[in-house]
Amino acid sequence: MNNKLISLIINAGVAIIAIIGIYLVIVAMGNTAVIDPVTGQESADTSSVSSAVNFAMFVLYLGLGVIAIFTIVAIAFNPQRFIRTGVGILIFGALMLVAYFMVGELTLTQTMLDMDTVPTTNELFWGDLGIKATYVLVAVAVGLIIAQSVRSLLSYLAK
Repeated sequence: MNNKLISLIINAGVAIIAIIGIYLVIVAMGNTAVIDPVTGQESADTSSVSSAVNFAMFVLYLGLGVIAIFTIVAIAFNPQRFIRTGVGILIFGALMLVAYFMVGELTLTQTMLDMDTVPTTNELFWGDLGIKATYVLVAVAVGLIIAQSVRSLLSYLAK
């Protein structure tokens, strides 16, 4: 097969996945004929949201699987190019380890207890880890932006 045909097949697959995703999101935003007794207005159908979320998770896992496969193939054919990527992965792992150690004691708030389903300790841990990881990544990004700005300023003043 030539590259144009492969590119066409890949683009068609991506377009089909995008159309399915857009359709599921539009359906998830739709209303039902169920009338809310308090407000007298139509209420949203939340069951259609789960199909959109399940599809998004399927696409996410499929994409991660494809990335993993292509990464392994690329490493097998040219292991020297993986060195920079491997260093980046190790640094990202170190940042996630910092976020892991930042997670403190997990407690249930009154709002959580008032919900229909109370989150488990595992769910609270992963949620808090995601928040702490975001803090760490934002701090690193801001630090790198400031470092690059200072470096550019010093090289400008050195001229």
